[in-house]
Amino acid sequence: MRTKFTKSILRHIVIGIVLSVLNLLLAGNLMPANPASAQQPVYNTAFLTDAQLENYNSMNTDQIRTFLSSYNSYFRQPIQDVDGQTFDPPAVIAQTAIQYRVNPKVILATLEKESNGVTRTTRPSDNTMRFLMGCVSPSTARQQITCAAERLRAYHDQLTNTGSTVSGWQVGVPKTTQDGVTVTPATKAVAGQFAYTPYAGVRWGGNQPSVGGVFLFYHAWSRFGFGNSTSCAAGQYRAEYYNDRSLSGSPTFTRCEGSINYDWGGSPGNGVGDDNFSVRWTGRHYFRKGNYTFIARADDGIRVWVDGSLIIDAWRDQAPTEYRAKRSLSAGEHEIKVEFYENSGGAVAQVGWEQASITCPIYRNRSLSGSPTFMQCEN
Repeated sequence: MRTKFTKSILRHIVIGIVLSVLNLLLAGNLMPANPASAQQPVYNTAFLTDAQLENYNSMNTDQIRTFLSSYNSYFRQPIQDVDGQTFDPPAVIAQTAIQYRVNPKVILATLEKESNGVTRTTRPSDNTMRFLMGCVSPSTARQQITCAAERLRAYHDQLTNTGSTVSGWQVGVPKTTQDGVTVTPATKAVAGQFAYTPYAGVRWGGNQPSVGGVFLFYHAWSRFGFGNSTSCAAGQYRAEYYNDRSLSGSPTFTRCEGSINYDWGGSPGNGVGDDNFSVRWTGRHYFRKGNYTFIARADDGIRVWVDGSLIIDAWRDQAPTEYRAKRSLSAGEHEIKVEFYENSGGAVAQVGWEQASITCPIYRNRSLSGSPTFMQCEN
């Protein structure tokens, strides 16, 4: 009797386990991944194409200077090198790009990756200057820029001529980085990145917590919009939408937008969720000379920059709230950058500006007394 009862219990337990496993399989929780449909890690994608690497005319000296100025970079203007020589980083980057047929945007992303050189606003230490681009051995900052372009060109030529870099990186062939990540480069340009820096980086699963690796290049390349083919006319914003709150990785989608005036009742679309998303808008807009008030209204977090200077910083969860900041601008184009994130609930992002009104009274006397005869502003 006890034996039959025990067997009955065991039978029900086994049946229960089998049913549970079947339910999990049907739900997809235990189904084996389909290699054909699995998403490739970013480091195994063509995040840098060969055509992009070799587009050495993508920016001239003035455009490089404007780009660096938009981040108020220390390297935007002539500076003194560690050997006492004065040099102009934008000019050196442009000249080096042409000499070695390497995209100046790649040089700029490398500058940011190695020393935060694009976003650094103060002079680095002499030691940082000597290793500005992480290139071989200490030298001057200008020699570091040249060395970086020279090495990237050498790796690309090695891959073109022999199919491999000297250190063994090849397109389509798995190789393990020095921090333990197996990478299969999709392009010669990507293989060259890992030849230059044989570390994937902790954000890509590297086993050395203090090493940023090639991820830092990818992050800079994406952050600056260098890999994005979407270009927008003056007076528009390049809008990058992310399916997270931290503007991390590559945008889910990008498009040109004429204004920032949103009170979303749901998803912005194109695969971005109703909540937990973020947006970065960047655009150049024409302003008349004068004093302006910039107005931002947001639910949740928002930040606004003008020509690289942060003027509104309200990066927090909040109900719809309005912020204002004043700025004096010269006549011409100025860069406006806005970052926004939505946590949950309502989602509002609205940014604009207004110019202070100017009155120019004309009097029919020398003492400016009484009421003005009429108003007329003159240049």
